Amino acid sequence: SAWPDIETKYVFGYTEGATIGLEGEKEVSWETSARFGKMGGHYTATETKLEFEHTPTQFFQFEFGPLLASHDIRNSAGLTDTRQFGFGGLFGELRFLLLGRGPESPIGLTVSVEPNWRRIDETSGARVTNFELETKIAADTELVPNRLYGAVNAIYEPEWTRDDTGAVTKESTLGLTAAVAFRPI
Repeated sequence: SAWPDIETKYVFGYTEGATIGLEGEKEVSWETSARFGKMGGHYTATETKLEFEHTPTQFFQFEFGPLLASHDIRNSAGLTDTRQFGFGGLFGELRFLLLGRGPESPIGLTVSVEPNWRRIDETSGARVTNFELETKIAADTELVPNRLYGAVNAIYEPEWTRDDTGAVTKESTLGLTAAVAFRPI
């Protein structure tokens, strides 16, 4: 085919594709999420992942790195005024390719586990001790050969947070995402 294989991990936005990269591949990148606005006042918060990613085998990929957090909060209801930038924590991710998409299989299937430790709350900017463990099953397929791709993620994420008073909160998220991506040329 004149079309090169497409690596689908990042083409769907917040939904991940099932590919994990080429064996031996190493990559350094960053990913930033930003939140803006709350009722009244001023609210801006960002979190940046500085990632080192490596694919030692065709079936396994890992990444890890620090989290950087910033908050600029003024006169926002329910939140303490905060203006800060700093080290927010650490993250890691292990991805296991269970089924590679290709001539023998129309779907790709990957399982990933992503532990995170945060020392700064993502929303309020308060000092916390937070642990979360996102577990994800990512599947993707070619809906139209070399043109249209689809992906689905099933996610389970338990989370534990201790605030500066010592109070502990536990929560978990169960989610399902889906996306399509079109290759125009």
